[in-house]
Amino acid sequence: MRTEKRRAMRGHRLLRASALTAAGCAVVAGAGLSALPAAAATTPIAVTTAGGDGQVSAAWGTVPGATGYVVHWGAGTDTGRTVTTTGTSVAISGVTNLRNYSIRVSAVGAQASSPVLTAVPRANTPSKLTSVHAEAAGPNQVRVTWTGGGPARQVAVIAGANSTTSVNHFGSPWYPAAVHAVTLTVPARLRAALGAGTGNPVFVKVVQSNARAADPAKQLGFSLSAKYRPLAYEAGNGTAGGVWALAGAPVVDEPVTRLAVASLNVQSLPASSGMSPVNRWLSRLPRIVRTVEAARPALIGFQELDTARSTTGCHVHHENGQWVYCPEQYNDLEAALATRSAAVPVPYRIADPTANAAVWAEQQTGQRAVIDSQLFYDPARLAVVRTGFISPDLDLKVPGYDAVTGGDRLGAWGVFRTLVNGQPVGRAFLAATIHLPAGDTAAAAAARKAEADLLGPWLDAKALQADGTSLPIVLTGDFNSFGAWDPQAGNLSFVRQGWFDAAATPNRSVAGMRLSTANATNGAGGVDDGYPDRLVMHQYPTSRIDYILVKGSPHTYAYANVVHTAGGVFVKDYQGSDHNLQLATIGIADPKVHG
Repeated sequence: MRTEKRRAMRGHRLLRASALTAAGCAVVAGAGLSALPAAAATTPIAVTTAGGDGQVSAAWGTVPGATGYVVHWGAGTDTGRTVTTTGTSVAISGVTNLRNYSIRVSAVGAQASSPVLTAVPRANTPSKLTSVHAEAAGPNQVRVTWTGGGPARQVAVIAGANSTTSVNHFGSPWYPAAVHAVTLTVPARLRAALGAGTGNPVFVKVVQSNARAADPAKQLGFSLSAKYRPLAYEAGNGTAGGVWALAGAPVVDEPVTRLAVASLNVQSLPASSGMSPVNRWLSRLPRIVRTVEAARPALIGFQELDTARSTTGCHVHHENGQWVYCPEQYNDLEAALATRSAAVPVPYRIADPTANAAVWAEQQTGQRAVIDSQLFYDPARLAVVRTGFISPDLDLKVPGYDAVTGGDRLGAWGVFRTLVNGQPVGRAFLAATIHLPAGDTAAAAAARKAEADLLGPWLDAKALQADGTSLPIVLTGDFNSFGAWDPQAGNLSFVRQGWFDAAATPNRSVAGMRLSTANATNGAGGVDDGYPDRLVMHQYPTSRIDYILVKGSPHTYAYANVVHTAGGVFVKDYQGSDHNLQLATIGIADPKVHG
Protein backbone atom coordinates (compact mmCIF):
# COMPACT_ATOMS: atom_id res chain seq x y z
CA MET A 1 0.00 0.00 0.00
CA ARG A 2 2.76 2.40 0.88
CA THR A 3 4.59 1.66 -2.36
CA GLU A 4 1.44 2.31 -4.43
CA LYS A 5 0.80 5.54 -2.49
CA ARG A 6 4.36 6.72 -3.10
CA ARG A 7 4.02 5.91 -6.82
CA ALA A 8 0.76 7.88 -7.02
CA MET A 9 2.26 10.89 -5.26
CA ARG A 10 5.32 10.78 -7.52
CA GLY A 11 3.05 10.67 -10.62
CA HIS A 12 1.02 13.66 -9.33
CA ARG A 13 4.25 15.66 -8.86
CA LEU A 14 5.36 14.83 -12.41
CA LEU A 15 2.01 15.97 -13.81
CA ARG A 16 2.26 19.26 -11.91
CA ALA A 17 5.78 19.81 -13.22
CA SER A 18 4.66 19.15 -16.78
CA ALA A 19 1.78 21.64 -16.43
CA LEU A 20 4.08 24.30 -15.02
CA THR A 21 6.57 23.74 -17.80
CA ALA A 22 3.83 24.15 -20.44
CA ALA A 23 2.50 27.37 -18.87
CA GLY A 24 5.90 28.94 -18.50
CA CYS A 25 7.18 27.96 -21.94
CA ALA A 26 4.09 28.18 -24.12
CA VAL A 27 6.10 29.01 -27.22
CA VAL A 28 7.85 25.64 -27.03
CA ALA A 29 4.97 23.43 -25.86
CA GLY A 30 5.46 19.82 -27.02
CA ALA A 31 3.09 17.44 -28.76
CA GLY A 32 -0.14 16.92 -26.87
CA LEU A 33 0.24 20.19 -24.92
CA SER A 34 -1.67 23.45 -25.71
CA ALA A 35 -0.37 26.94 -25.02
CA LEU A 36 -2.50 28.93 -22.54
CA PRO A 37 -3.83 32.37 -23.75
CA ALA A 38 -1.85 35.41 -22.71
CA ALA A 39 -3.49 37.78 -20.25
CA ALA A 40 -5.44 40.59 -21.94
CA ALA A 41 -3.49 43.81 -22.13
CA THR A 42 -4.77 46.75 -20.11
CA THR A 43 -5.38 49.90 -22.17
CA PRO A 44 -4.22 53.09 -20.42
CA ILE A 45 -6.85 55.77 -19.85
CA ALA A 46 -5.66 59.37 -20.16
CA VAL A 47 -7.04 61.30 -17.21
CA THR A 48 -6.77 64.95 -16.20
CA THR A 49 -7.38 66.13 -12.66
CA ALA A 50 -8.08 69.48 -11.04
CA GLY A 51 -8.39 70.86 -7.55
CA GLY A 52 -10.89 73.53 -6.51
CA ASP A 53 -12.28 74.98 -3.32
CA GLY A 54 -13.24 71.89 -1.28
CA GLN A 55 -13.37 69.75 -4.42
CA VAL A 56 -11.27 67.57 -6.71
CA SER A 57 -12.34 66.46 -10.18
CA ALA A 58 -11.23 64.11 -12.91
CA ALA A 59 -12.02 63.82 -16.63
CA TRP A 60 -11.12 61.29 -19.33
CA GLY A 61 -12.01 60.18 -22.83
CA THR A 62 -14.50 57.49 -23.80
CA VAL A 63 -13.14 53.92 -23.72
CA PRO A 64 -14.53 51.68 -26.51
CA GLY A 65 -16.66 48.89 -25.07
CA ALA A 66 -16.87 50.37 -21.58
CA THR A 67 -20.29 50.37 -19.89
CA GLY A 68 -19.17 52.69 -17.12
CA TYR A 69 -16.22 53.90 -15.10
CA VAL A 70 -15.02 53.58 -11.50
CA VAL A 71 -13.09 56.47 -9.98
CA HIS A 72 -10.85 55.22 -7.17
CA TRP A 73 -9.75 58.00 -4.85
CA GLY A 74 -8.64 58.95 -1.38
CA ALA A 75 -6.42 61.19 0.72
CA GLY A 76 -2.67 60.81 0.41
CA THR A 77 -1.82 57.61 -1.46
CA ASP A 78 -5.07 55.86 -0.56
CA THR A 79 -7.45 55.04 -3.46
CA GLY A 80 -9.86 52.87 -1.52
CA ARG A 81 -12.96 55.06 -1.98
CA THR A 82 -14.89 54.78 -5.22
CA VAL A 83 -17.37 56.69 -7.36
CA THR A 84 -19.14 54.96 -10.29
CA THR A 85 -20.39 56.86 -13.33
CA THR A 86 -21.41 56.31 -16.95
CA GLY A 87 -20.04 59.75 -17.89
CA THR A 88 -16.47 60.83 -18.58
CA SER A 89 -15.95 63.25 -15.71
CA VAL A 90 -16.67 63.42 -12.02
CA ALA A 91 -16.45 66.02 -9.22
CA ILE A 92 -15.81 64.94 -5.64
CA SER A 93 -16.77 67.46 -2.96
CA GLY A 94 -16.19 67.56 0.78
CA VAL A 95 -12.42 67.28 0.58
CA THR A 96 -9.94 69.30 2.59
CA ASN A 97 -8.12 72.21 0.98
CA LEU A 98 -4.33 71.96 0.56
CA ARG A 99 -4.37 68.21 1.17
CA ASN A 100 -3.08 65.83 -1.50
CA TYR A 101 -5.60 63.38 -3.06
CA SER A 102 -4.90 60.39 -5.29
CA ILE A 103 -7.20 59.46 -8.19
CA ARG A 104 -7.30 56.46 -10.54
CA VAL A 105 -9.94 55.61 -13.17
CA SER A 106 -10.82 52.12 -14.44
CA ALA A 107 -13.34 51.05 -17.07
CA VAL A 108 -16.24 48.69 -16.47
CA GLY A 109 -16.62 46.07 -19.22
CA ALA A 110 -13.23 46.84 -20.79
CA GLN A 111 -9.60 46.22 -19.89
CA ALA A 112 -8.62 49.83 -19.32
CA SER A 113 -7.21 51.76 -16.39
CA SER A 114 -5.29 54.93 -15.68
CA PRO A 115 -2.20 55.45 -13.55
CA VAL A 116 -2.65 57.12 -10.17
CA LEU A 117 -2.78 60.91 -10.45
CA THR A 118 -3.00 63.57 -7.77
CA ALA A 119 -4.98 66.74 -7.18
CA VAL A 120 -4.76 69.37 -4.47
CA PRO A 121 -7.92 71.40 -3.67
CA ARG A 122 -7.35 75.14 -3.18
CA ALA A 123 -9.57 78.15 -2.49
CA ASN A 124 -7.72 80.62 -4.75
CA THR A 125 -9.05 82.54 -7.74
CA PRO A 126 -8.38 80.59 -10.99
CA SER A 127 -5.17 81.41 -12.83
CA LYS A 128 -4.97 82.22 -16.55
CA LEU A 129 -5.23 79.50 -19.16
CA THR A 130 -2.10 78.85 -21.17
CA SER A 131 -3.86 78.12 -24.50
CA VAL A 132 -7.31 77.90 -26.08
CA HIS A 133 -8.12 76.49 -29.51
CA ALA A 134 -11.39 76.38 -31.47
CA GLU A 135 -12.24 74.55 -34.68
CA ALA A 136 -15.30 73.52 -36.68
CA ALA A 137 -16.85 70.27 -35.47
CA GLY A 138 -20.17 68.67 -36.44
CA PRO A 139 -23.00 70.62 -38.11
CA ASN A 140 -23.57 73.88 -36.18
CA GLN A 141 -20.83 72.91 -33.72
CA VAL A 142 -17.47 74.27 -32.56
CA ARG A 143 -14.93 72.16 -30.68
CA VAL A 144 -13.02 74.09 -27.98
CA THR A 145 -9.91 72.75 -26.21
CA TRP A 146 -7.57 74.40 -23.71
CA THR A 147 -4.68 73.90 -21.32
CA GLY A 148 -3.74 75.40 -17.97
CA GLY A 149 -5.97 77.26 -15.57
CA GLY A 150 -7.17 76.35 -12.09
CA PRO A 151 -7.65 76.05 -9.22
CA ALA A 152 -11.33 75.76 -10.09
CA ARG A 153 -14.46 73.79 -9.35
CA GLN A 154 -16.29 74.33 -12.65
CA VAL A 155 -15.44 75.24 -16.22
CA ALA A 156 -17.65 76.27 -19.18
CA VAL A 157 -17.45 77.87 -22.62
CA ILE A 158 -19.27 81.06 -23.54
CA ALA A 159 -19.62 82.29 -27.10
CA GLY A 160 -21.01 85.04 -29.28
CA ALA A 161 -20.71 87.01 -32.49
CA ASN A 162 -17.88 89.35 -31.42
CA SER A 163 -14.58 89.07 -29.58
CA THR A 164 -16.15 89.90 -26.21
CA THR A 165 -18.90 87.28 -26.86
CA SER A 166 -21.44 89.89 -25.74
CA VAL A 167 -23.49 89.92 -28.98
CA ASN A 168 -25.73 86.91 -29.70
CA HIS A 169 -24.39 85.39 -26.51
CA PHE A 170 -24.74 81.70 -25.59
CA GLY A 171 -22.77 79.07 -23.72
CA SER A 172 -22.28 75.50 -22.52
CA PRO A 173 -23.32 74.04 -19.16
CA TRP A 174 -20.82 73.95 -16.33
CA TYR A 175 -18.47 70.94 -16.28
CA PRO A 176 -16.05 69.71 -13.59
CA ALA A 177 -12.87 71.76 -13.84
CA ALA A 178 -10.78 68.78 -14.95
CA VAL A 179 -12.58 68.89 -18.33
CA HIS A 180 -10.38 70.49 -21.02
CA ALA A 181 -12.50 70.03 -24.15
CA VAL A 182 -16.11 70.97 -24.94
CA THR A 183 -18.14 70.71 -28.14
CA LEU A 184 -20.37 73.75 -28.30
CA THR A 185 -23.60 73.71 -30.34
CA VAL A 186 -25.01 76.94 -31.77
CA PRO A 187 -28.61 77.15 -30.48
CA ALA A 188 -31.43 77.08 -33.02
CA ARG A 189 -32.33 80.71 -32.30
CA LEU A 190 -28.88 81.86 -33.50
CA ARG A 191 -28.21 79.55 -36.44
CA ALA A 192 -29.16 82.12 -39.07
CA ALA A 193 -26.47 84.40 -37.58
CA LEU A 194 -23.72 82.00 -36.48
CA GLY A 195 -24.64 78.51 -37.62
CA ALA A 196 -23.48 76.28 -40.44
CA GLY A 197 -23.25 78.04 -43.77
CA THR A 198 -23.35 81.62 -42.46
CA GLY A 199 -19.64 82.31 -42.85
CA ASN A 200 -19.71 84.25 -39.56
CA PRO A 201 -17.18 83.32 -36.88
CA VAL A 202 -18.22 82.06 -33.47
CA PHE A 203 -15.99 83.72 -30.84
CA VAL A 204 -15.41 81.67 -27.68
CA LYS A 205 -14.04 82.10 -24.17
CA VAL A 206 -13.34 79.46 -21.56
CA VAL A 207 -14.64 80.55 -18.16
CA GLN A 208 -13.51 79.13 -14.81
CA SER A 209 -15.21 79.40 -11.45
CA ASN A 210 -13.88 78.40 -8.05
CA ALA A 211 -17.00 79.49 -6.22
CA ARG A 212 -18.89 76.88 -4.22
CA ALA A 213 -22.19 77.74 -5.90
CA ALA A 214 -23.61 74.79 -7.82
CA ASP A 215 -24.44 76.97 -10.86
CA PRO A 216 -22.41 80.22 -10.85
CA ALA A 217 -23.57 82.99 -13.16
CA LYS A 218 -21.58 83.09 -16.40
CA GLN A 219 -20.17 86.61 -16.60
CA LEU A 220 -18.24 88.42 -19.30
CA GLY A 221 -15.77 90.07 -16.90
CA PHE A 222 -13.19 88.88 -14.39
CA SER A 223 -14.18 88.92 -10.70
CA LEU A 224 -11.61 88.38 -7.97
CA SER A 225 -14.20 88.31 -5.20
CA ALA A 226 -16.37 85.78 -7.05
CA LYS A 227 -13.32 83.64 -7.90
CA TYR A 228 -14.32 83.84 -11.55
CA ARG A 229 -12.10 84.21 -14.59
CA PRO A 230 -13.19 84.30 -18.26
CA LEU A 231 -10.20 84.19 -20.54
CA ALA A 232 -9.14 83.04 -23.96
CA TYR A 233 -6.07 83.58 -26.06
CA GLU A 234 -5.72 84.33 -29.73
CA ALA A 235 -3.49 81.64 -31.21
CA GLY A 236 0.10 82.77 -31.54
CA ASN A 237 0.11 86.12 -29.76
CA GLY A 238 -1.53 85.64 -26.37
CA THR A 239 -4.09 88.40 -26.87
CA ALA A 240 -7.11 87.88 -24.64
CA GLY A 241 -10.54 87.39 -26.17
CA GLY A 242 -9.92 86.43 -29.77
CA VAL A 243 -10.44 82.68 -30.20
CA TRP A 244 -12.97 81.83 -32.90
CA ALA A 245 -14.02 79.25 -35.47
CA LEU A 246 -16.69 78.79 -38.11
CA ALA A 247 -19.43 76.39 -37.05
CA GLY A 248 -19.22 73.02 -38.76
CA ALA A 249 -21.36 72.36 -41.84
CA PRO A 250 -22.62 69.10 -43.35
CA VAL A 251 -20.53 67.72 -46.19
CA VAL A 252 -22.58 67.41 -49.38
CA ASP A 253 -21.03 65.13 -51.98
CA GLU A 254 -22.45 65.43 -55.50
CA PRO A 255 -21.14 66.20 -59.00
CA VAL A 256 -20.51 69.92 -59.51
CA THR A 257 -18.94 72.36 -61.93
CA ARG A 258 -16.53 74.71 -60.19
CA LEU A 259 -17.04 78.38 -60.93
CA ALA A 260 -15.30 81.59 -59.84
CA VAL A 261 -17.86 84.26 -58.86
CA ALA A 262 -17.26 87.83 -57.69
CA SER A 263 -19.19 90.74 -56.24
CA LEU A 264 -18.12 94.39 -56.24
CA ASN A 265 -19.80 97.63 -55.32
CA VAL A 266 -18.03 100.05 -57.69
CA GLN A 267 -19.45 103.21 -56.03
CA SER A 268 -21.82 105.23 -58.17
CA LEU A 269 -20.67 108.07 -60.36
CA PRO A 270 -22.69 110.68 -58.38
CA ALA A 271 -21.35 109.36 -55.04
CA SER A 272 -17.76 110.15 -56.00
CA SER A 273 -18.39 113.24 -58.15
CA GLY A 274 -17.42 115.58 -55.31
CA MET A 275 -14.23 113.74 -54.41
CA SER A 276 -10.70 114.63 -55.42
CA PRO A 277 -10.13 114.05 -59.18
CA VAL A 278 -8.07 110.91 -58.55
CA ASN A 279 -11.09 109.18 -56.97
CA ARG A 280 -13.81 110.27 -59.39
CA TRP A 281 -15.44 107.73 -61.69
CA LEU A 282 -13.42 108.05 -64.89
CA SER A 283 -10.16 108.01 -62.90
CA ARG A 284 -11.28 104.95 -60.94
CA LEU A 285 -12.58 103.03 -63.96
CA PRO A 286 -9.20 101.63 -65.14
CA ARG A 287 -8.46 100.51 -61.59
CA ILE A 288 -11.75 98.59 -61.40
CA VAL A 289 -10.96 96.90 -64.70
CA ARG A 290 -7.51 95.97 -63.39
CA THR A 291 -9.05 94.49 -60.22
CA VAL A 292 -11.53 92.38 -62.19
CA GLU A 293 -8.89 91.15 -64.63
CA ALA A 294 -6.58 90.15 -61.76
CA ALA A 295 -9.35 88.06 -60.17
CA ARG A 296 -10.69 86.58 -63.44
CA PRO A 297 -14.14 85.46 -62.22
CA ALA A 298 -16.48 83.75 -64.68
CA LEU A 299 -19.36 85.84 -63.32
CA ILE A 300 -19.40 89.14 -61.47
CA GLY A 301 -22.25 91.08 -59.92
CA PHE A 302 -21.68 94.84 -59.73
CA GLN A 303 -23.60 97.20 -57.45
CA GLU A 304 -23.89 100.98 -57.62
CA LEU A 305 -23.30 100.66 -61.35
CA ASP A 306 -25.64 103.54 -62.05
CA THR A 307 -27.59 105.12 -64.90
CA ALA A 308 -25.82 108.40 -64.21
CA ARG A 309 -23.96 109.83 -67.23
CA SER A 310 -20.26 110.61 -67.26
CA THR A 311 -20.71 112.99 -70.24
CA THR A 312 -23.12 115.89 -70.56
CA GLY A 313 -25.22 117.13 -73.46
CA CYS A 314 -26.75 113.77 -74.40
CA HIS A 315 -30.52 113.28 -74.44
CA VAL A 316 -32.50 110.16 -75.15
CA HIS A 317 -34.01 110.63 -78.63
CA HIS A 318 -35.38 108.92 -81.73
CA GLU A 319 -33.04 108.40 -84.65
CA ASN A 320 -34.08 106.52 -87.80
CA GLY A 321 -37.16 105.27 -85.97
CA GLN A 322 -35.19 103.87 -83.04
CA TRP A 323 -34.52 105.07 -79.52
CA VAL A 324 -30.97 106.26 -78.97
CA TYR A 325 -29.99 106.05 -75.32
CA CYS A 326 -27.24 108.04 -73.70
CA PRO A 327 -24.11 106.19 -72.47
CA GLU A 328 -24.23 105.77 -68.70
CA GLN A 329 -21.96 104.50 -65.95
CA TYR A 330 -22.47 100.83 -66.72
CA ASN A 331 -21.85 101.49 -70.41
CA ASP A 332 -18.48 102.98 -69.44
CA LEU A 333 -17.58 99.80 -67.54
CA GLU A 334 -18.81 97.57 -70.36
CA ALA A 335 -16.64 99.44 -72.88
CA ALA A 336 -13.60 99.35 -70.57
CA LEU A 337 -13.97 95.61 -69.92
CA ALA A 338 -14.44 94.95 -73.64
CA THR A 339 -10.83 95.91 -74.37
CA ARG A 340 -8.94 92.78 -75.20
CA SER A 341 -5.71 92.17 -73.30
CA ALA A 342 -3.22 89.41 -72.65
CA ALA A 343 -4.86 88.83 -69.26
CA VAL A 344 -8.37 88.65 -70.68
CA PRO A 345 -8.26 87.43 -74.29
CA VAL A 346 -12.07 87.26 -74.42
CA PRO A 347 -13.66 90.42 -73.02
CA TYR A 348 -16.33 90.45 -70.34
CA ARG A 349 -19.84 91.20 -71.51
CA ILE A 350 -22.90 92.65 -69.84
CA ALA A 351 -25.57 90.00 -69.38
CA ASP A 352 -28.50 92.21 -70.37
CA PRO A 353 -27.67 95.06 -72.75
CA THR A 354 -31.23 96.46 -72.63
CA ALA A 355 -30.77 98.26 -69.32
CA ASN A 356 -31.17 101.73 -70.83
CA ALA A 357 -34.45 100.79 -72.47
CA ALA A 358 -35.78 99.12 -69.30
CA VAL A 359 -35.08 102.18 -67.17
CA TRP A 360 -36.39 104.59 -69.79
CA ALA A 361 -39.63 102.63 -70.16
CA GLU A 362 -40.22 102.69 -66.41
CA GLN A 363 -39.41 106.38 -66.18
CA GLN A 364 -42.06 107.10 -68.84
CA THR A 365 -44.71 105.81 -66.42
CA GLY A 366 -43.66 108.42 -63.87
CA GLN A 367 -41.56 105.96 -61.86
CA ARG A 368 -38.24 107.26 -60.53
CA ALA A 369 -36.19 104.30 -61.75
CA VAL A 370 -32.46 103.74 -62.12
CA ILE A 371 -30.29 100.71 -62.77
CA ASP A 372 -28.24 100.00 -59.69
CA SER A 373 -26.81 96.49 -60.20
CA GLN A 374 -25.65 94.56 -63.26
CA LEU A 375 -24.31 91.09 -64.10
CA PHE A 376 -21.21 90.72 -66.28
CA TYR A 377 -19.86 87.37 -67.49
CA ASP A 378 -16.95 85.77 -69.29
CA PRO A 379 -18.24 84.38 -72.63
CA ALA A 380 -15.35 81.92 -72.72
CA ARG A 381 -16.83 80.14 -69.72
CA LEU A 382 -20.55 80.98 -69.62
CA ALA A 383 -23.43 81.42 -72.03
CA VAL A 384 -26.53 83.53 -71.37
CA VAL A 385 -29.89 81.75 -71.60
CA ARG A 386 -32.24 84.56 -70.54
CA THR A 387 -32.00 87.74 -68.48
CA GLY A 388 -34.06 90.45 -66.87
CA PHE A 389 -34.20 93.08 -64.15
CA ILE A 390 -35.48 93.09 -60.59
CA SER A 391 -37.70 96.01 -59.60
CA PRO A 392 -38.07 96.37 -55.83
CA ASP A 393 -41.17 98.51 -56.47
CA LEU A 394 -42.94 96.72 -59.32
CA ASP A 395 -41.74 93.09 -58.90
CA LEU A 396 -41.15 92.76 -55.17
CA LYS A 397 -43.46 95.53 -53.93
CA VAL A 398 -41.18 96.31 -50.98
CA PRO A 399 -43.12 98.44 -48.47
CA GLY A 400 -41.55 101.82 -47.70
CA TYR A 401 -38.84 101.30 -50.31
CA ASP A 402 -39.12 104.63 -52.17
CA ALA A 403 -39.16 106.63 -48.96
CA VAL A 404 -35.72 105.23 -48.11
CA THR A 405 -34.10 105.09 -51.56
CA GLY A 406 -35.82 107.94 -53.39
CA GLY A 407 -36.90 105.70 -56.27
CA ASP A 408 -36.86 102.25 -57.82
CA ARG A 409 -33.28 100.90 -57.91
CA LEU A 410 -33.21 97.90 -60.22
CA GLY A 411 -31.14 94.77 -59.76
CA ALA A 412 -30.43 92.17 -62.43
CA TRP A 413 -30.94 88.43 -62.91
CA GLY A 414 -30.00 85.89 -65.56
CA VAL A 415 -29.93 82.18 -66.33
CA PHE A 416 -26.49 81.01 -67.42
CA ARG A 417 -25.11 77.75 -68.69
CA THR A 418 -21.53 76.58 -68.21
CA LEU A 419 -19.57 75.77 -71.34
CA VAL A 420 -18.12 72.35 -72.17
CA ASN A 421 -15.55 72.43 -74.95
CA GLY A 422 -16.87 75.85 -75.87
CA GLN A 423 -20.46 74.65 -76.14
CA PRO A 424 -23.33 75.70 -73.79
CA VAL A 425 -24.19 72.17 -72.71
CA GLY A 426 -22.91 72.31 -69.13
CA ARG A 427 -24.75 72.83 -65.88
CA ALA A 428 -27.20 75.76 -65.73
CA PHE A 429 -27.89 78.12 -62.85
CA LEU A 430 -29.75 81.31 -62.00
CA ALA A 431 -27.73 84.34 -60.92
CA ALA A 432 -28.79 87.69 -59.51
CA THR A 433 -27.23 90.84 -58.07
CA ILE A 434 -28.89 93.33 -55.76
CA HIS A 435 -28.12 96.38 -53.60
CA LEU A 436 -30.23 96.49 -50.45
CA PRO A 437 -31.14 99.98 -49.14
CA ALA A 438 -28.45 101.90 -47.27
CA GLY A 439 -28.91 103.90 -44.10
CA ASP A 440 -28.82 103.60 -40.33
CA THR A 441 -32.48 104.51 -39.72
CA ALA A 442 -35.15 102.09 -38.58
CA ALA A 443 -36.95 102.64 -41.90
CA ALA A 444 -33.85 101.65 -43.86
CA ALA A 445 -33.35 98.53 -41.75
CA ALA A 446 -37.00 97.56 -42.24
CA ALA A 447 -36.72 98.07 -46.00
CA ARG A 448 -33.57 95.92 -46.18
CA LYS A 449 -35.23 93.07 -44.33
CA ALA A 450 -38.45 93.38 -46.33
CA GLU A 451 -36.60 93.31 -49.66
CA ALA A 452 -34.62 90.22 -48.64
CA ASP A 453 -37.79 88.51 -47.37
CA LEU A 454 -39.47 89.11 -50.74
CA LEU A 455 -36.51 88.58 -53.06
CA GLY A 456 -35.82 85.01 -51.90
CA PRO A 457 -39.22 83.59 -52.98
CA TRP A 458 -39.12 85.69 -56.17
CA LEU A 459 -35.80 84.09 -57.16
CA ASP A 460 -37.12 80.65 -56.19
CA ALA A 461 -39.93 81.14 -58.70
CA LYS A 462 -37.43 82.17 -61.40
CA ALA A 463 -35.32 79.07 -60.68
CA LEU A 464 -38.25 76.64 -60.90
CA GLN A 465 -38.26 74.57 -64.10
CA ALA A 466 -41.11 72.90 -65.97
CA ASP A 467 -40.10 69.44 -64.71
CA GLY A 468 -40.47 70.56 -61.08
CA THR A 469 -36.76 70.85 -60.37
CA SER A 470 -35.03 74.07 -59.40
CA LEU A 471 -31.84 75.52 -60.79
CA PRO A 472 -29.07 76.37 -58.32
CA ILE A 473 -29.07 80.09 -57.53
CA VAL A 474 -26.10 82.44 -57.03
CA LEU A 475 -26.77 85.84 -55.45
CA THR A 476 -24.21 88.63 -55.17
CA GLY A 477 -24.86 91.91 -53.46
CA ASP A 478 -24.19 94.78 -51.11
CA PHE A 479 -26.61 94.08 -48.25
CA ASN A 480 -25.61 97.15 -46.18
CA SER A 481 -25.77 95.21 -42.90
CA PHE A 482 -24.01 92.41 -41.04
CA GLY A 483 -26.19 89.50 -40.00
CA ALA A 484 -24.03 88.33 -37.11
CA TRP A 485 -24.81 91.53 -35.23
CA ASP A 486 -27.92 93.08 -36.82
CA PRO A 487 -31.21 91.21 -36.21
CA GLN A 488 -32.79 92.90 -39.26
CA ALA A 489 -29.94 92.17 -41.66
CA GLY A 490 -30.90 90.93 -45.09
CA ASN A 491 -28.58 87.94 -45.11
CA LEU A 492 -30.41 86.56 -42.04
CA SER A 493 -33.55 86.36 -44.18
CA PHE A 494 -31.71 84.52 -46.92
CA VAL A 495 -30.08 82.03 -44.52
CA ARG A 496 -33.48 81.27 -42.98
CA GLN A 497 -34.75 80.62 -46.50
CA GLY A 498 -32.08 77.98 -47.11
CA TRP A 499 -29.27 80.02 -48.64
CA PHE A 500 -25.60 79.21 -47.96
CA ASP A 501 -22.88 81.85 -47.61
CA ALA A 502 -19.92 81.18 -49.91
CA ALA A 503 -17.67 82.63 -47.18
CA ALA A 504 -18.41 79.55 -45.03
CA THR A 505 -15.27 77.68 -46.02
CA PRO A 506 -12.06 76.86 -44.13
CA ASN A 507 -10.17 77.95 -47.26
CA ARG A 508 -10.65 81.62 -46.47
CA SER A 509 -8.06 84.29 -45.87
CA VAL A 510 -7.88 85.16 -42.16
CA ALA A 511 -6.30 88.51 -43.09
CA GLY A 512 -9.31 89.21 -45.32
CA MET A 513 -11.64 88.39 -42.44
CA ARG A 514 -9.88 91.05 -40.36
CA LEU A 515 -10.87 93.68 -42.93
CA SER A 516 -14.34 94.98 -43.63
CA THR A 517 -15.59 94.54 -47.18
CA ALA A 518 -15.85 98.35 -47.35
CA ASN A 519 -12.68 100.37 -46.74
CA ALA A 520 -13.94 103.29 -44.67
CA THR A 521 -12.75 101.43 -41.53
CA ASN A 522 -9.79 99.59 -43.01
CA GLY A 523 -7.21 102.32 -43.27
CA ALA A 524 -5.81 105.74 -42.42
CA GLY A 525 -4.79 108.79 -44.40
CA GLY A 526 -6.19 109.73 -47.78
CA VAL A 527 -8.33 112.71 -48.75
CA ASP A 528 -11.61 110.87 -49.45
CA ASP A 529 -13.66 108.59 -47.22
CA GLY A 530 -13.29 104.99 -48.36
CA TYR A 531 -9.98 105.60 -50.15
CA PRO A 532 -7.37 105.43 -47.37
CA ASP A 533 -3.63 105.48 -48.02
CA ARG A 534 -2.45 103.06 -45.35
CA LEU A 535 -3.92 99.71 -44.36
CA VAL A 536 -5.12 99.28 -40.77
CA MET A 537 -6.02 95.69 -39.87
CA HIS A 538 -8.75 95.01 -37.35
CA GLN A 539 -7.59 92.90 -34.42
CA TYR A 540 -10.16 90.16 -35.03
CA PRO A 541 -12.54 89.14 -37.84
CA THR A 542 -14.85 92.08 -38.36
CA SER A 543 -18.17 92.98 -39.98
CA ARG A 544 -18.93 92.79 -43.69
CA ILE A 545 -21.75 94.03 -45.88
CA ASP A 546 -20.92 92.43 -49.25
CA TYR A 547 -21.95 88.83 -49.89
CA ILE A 548 -21.96 85.91 -52.30
CA LEU A 549 -24.75 83.47 -51.45
CA VAL A 550 -25.83 80.20 -53.06
CA LYS A 551 -28.98 78.11 -52.88
CA GLY A 552 -29.54 74.54 -54.00
CA SER A 553 -25.80 74.00 -54.31
CA PRO A 554 -24.00 74.52 -50.96
CA HIS A 555 -20.50 73.94 -52.30
CA THR A 556 -17.78 76.48 -51.62
CA TYR A 557 -14.09 75.84 -52.04
CA ALA A 558 -12.39 79.20 -51.49
CA TYR A 559 -13.32 82.74 -50.50
CA ALA A 560 -11.40 86.02 -50.39
CA ASN A 561 -12.03 89.62 -49.46
CA VAL A 562 -9.57 90.93 -52.06
CA VAL A 563 -7.38 93.84 -50.93
CA HIS A 564 -4.28 94.91 -52.90
CA THR A 565 -1.56 96.31 -50.64
CA ALA A 566 2.22 96.50 -50.57
CA GLY A 567 4.18 97.25 -47.42
CA GLY A 568 1.02 98.23 -45.55
CA VAL A 569 -0.02 100.75 -48.24
CA PHE A 570 -2.98 100.38 -50.60
CA VAL A 571 -1.85 99.86 -54.19
CA LYS A 572 -3.56 102.75 -55.97
CA ASP A 573 -3.63 100.93 -59.30
CA TYR A 574 -6.27 98.59 -57.83
CA GLN A 575 -8.09 101.02 -55.52
CA GLY A 576 -11.06 101.59 -57.79
CA SER A 577 -13.85 101.66 -55.22
CA ASP A 578 -14.56 102.20 -51.56
CA HIS A 579 -15.53 98.49 -51.45
CA ASN A 580 -13.36 95.40 -51.96
CA LEU A 581 -14.00 92.70 -54.51
CA GLN A 582 -15.45 89.52 -52.99
CA LEU A 583 -14.23 86.40 -54.79
CA ALA A 584 -15.49 82.84 -54.29
CA THR A 585 -14.95 79.49 -55.92
CA ILE A 586 -18.26 77.65 -55.72
CA GLY A 587 -19.72 74.44 -57.13
CA ILE A 588 -22.76 74.43 -59.43
CA ALA A 589 -24.73 71.21 -58.92
CA ASP A 590 -27.48 69.62 -60.97
CA PRO A 591 -31.07 70.89 -60.58
CA LYS A 592 -33.05 69.09 -57.91
CA VAL A 593 -36.47 69.08 -56.30
CA HIS A 594 -36.57 71.21 -53.18
CA GLY A 595 -39.34 70.47 -50.75
